Amino acid sequence: MIQDFTLEQIKAIHDHIISKYGGQQGILYEATLEHLLMILESCPDPARKAATIIHCIAARSPFIDGNKRIGYVIARLLLLQSGIDIEANQEEKYNLVISVSKGELRYDQIKEWLLKRHIILNQ
Repeated sequence: MIQDFTLEQIKAIHDHIISKYGGQQGILYEATLEHLLMILESCPDPARKAATIIHCIAARSPFIDGNKRIGYVIARLLLLQSGIDIEANQEEKYNLVISVSKGELRYDQIKEWLLKRHIILNQ
């Protein structure tokens, strides 16, 4: 069962990643995160939820810093709790989030990228 993240959990993940890997703490657009959470409620499957997370955070940049990292990490955490992981090397993941942040990939393309690279974990 997929449990969507709360706003507080997303903020905590952001704070942890920024503290550990560097960057500036803070949120620019909390409404973007609230909108993301509302959209996730209607997403029927993990790939769509993960694509929505990556697109919303990496492309719309609700945080002062770390949007690409945070978007990918939260999407992957959601997939992992569903028994799914992403099989991609660092360069492929980097290229994904950079392309999303530049507006070069749309939601459907992100979802396809995830579906082509997902693996089911033994549970």
